[in-house]
Parts: sequence; structure tokens; C-alpha cells
Amino acid sequence: MVTPCAPKRYPDPYLLTMAQSTLLIDKYRPETLQDLVLPPRHGLAKVMEWFASPYPSAWLFFGPSGLGKTSLARIMARAASPNEHGRQSYVGADFDAHTVRHLAPTLHTRPVWGGLHVIQVDEADSIPQVGQIRLLSLLEDQPEAVVIATANSNLDQYESRLTSRFQCVRWTKEGMLKPATDWLLGIADRESIPVTPKAAERMVIDSKTNLRAALQALDAHGARMRSPDPLPVLKPLGEPTENRVRIGAESAL
Repeated sequence: MVTPCAPKRYPDPYLLTMAQSTLLIDKYRPETLQDLVLPPRHGLAKVMEWFASPYPSAWLFFGPSGLGKTSLARIMARAASPNEHGRQSYVGADFDAHTVRHLAPTLHTRPVWGGLHVIQVDEADSIPQVGQIRLLSLLEDQPEAVVIATANSNLDQYESRLTSRFQCVRWTKEGMLKPATDWLLGIADRESIPVTPKAAERMVIDSKTNLRAALQALDAHGARMRSPDPLPVLKPLGEPTENRVRIGAESAL
């Protein structure tokens, strides 16, 4: 029995160009406060005030995805605990009562390497209700811990006692179009990617002000520009062609 061969696939020059280069989303991952694209209502001065607030504390940044909430949480975590052994990261769905029960005994004293114990919880809106209650107990019983959480939803599904214990900061897209466009143009200039301000603004709008998606769109645009064999411009399917008309005529016979 002869095994049929798979159809031969030729590498797409556009995808090949992207694969051979470092993705912009990895290259420009925010590492400092100055790297963040902040909403006008939460400017750099305001964020610096948060950093100056006395620890220990608990923060909850919530709002639409792709605005830099997790990056800010990661930067704050490093500031509160410079040594990586003092930082622990979780996804909300995994932060249940069992996790908190095993975590609590490790937080009784300050880390020997300095700083504070930091617990970073991403997608905190998926923390089970029992986990929320346990987290509240953890915050009350362990004064040497800092909890920094991020979420993409509103506060309706959280325990009210838990949200009252957090310092909640709402992240919005309001006023983000210009800062995001300027940020995208700055990256395009550093990477020598030809793009007009109007095109950069369109990338931000099409991404619904999701910074990750906008940067991926810029990366794809740059890959197309660098590709030695640009992708052909395809005609719409509804546009008649001579070949399609001829085939239709033959089938009618």
C-alpha cells in the first residue's frame, strides 16, 4: 500500500521573515516605568505616588486587556522585592483555597534576602470564591506580604470585603489613542519601519487600543516591508475574471 504524500508546502516569505527576527512584542516588553504607555488619568507622576505608598499593601488593577496592567504589576513586584525568590506569580484560576493554605506559612517573616514577600495574581477575576475568602484572610494575617493583582473585568464578581481591602485602580482606554500612536511611531522609527502617523493610528484603532495587538500589527507590517518577495495583492472573490466567466460558460454547455 502506497502512503499518499502530503502536498508540498513552500515557506511564505512574509512568515519566514517574522520567524527569523525577534518579535517586537518580546523586544519592547516594558521593564521600567518609563517604558509603560500610561493612560492620561494615570500619568507617570501618579504611578510614582503608588510606588511611594507604604508597604505592605494590596493592589488590584482592572480594566480592558492589552493596556499594560500586568507589566505595571510586574514592575511594582520587582520594586517591592528585588530578589526573585521573594516573588511568586499565579493565575487566578489556580489561586484556590489549597494554594493559599500552602502559601501562608511561608509569609510569616520578612525574606532574609531583603524586600517583602510579593504575590502577583494575573487574571484575578477567575479566582474562585473560596480562594477570594482565603486571600482576604491571608491579607489580614500576613502583614509582611504584598499582593498585586490584575483583572480584565469589573469588580462585580468579587467579594466586597476583598475589594475593600485592595486599593483598586481602574484602567481605561479613554485618551489612549494619541499616547499609543506616538509609542508605536517611536518603535517604528527605532526599527526603521516605514509607517505614516495615519497608518499607526489606524493600527491602534483596529486593535481596539490593545497595545499588544497594535505592536503585532506593526511587526507584521515591518515583515512585509522587509520581505524579498512581497505578498501578492489578491482580488476580491466577488470580482469577475475572464477565466471564471469562461469556466462558467463551459459548464453551462
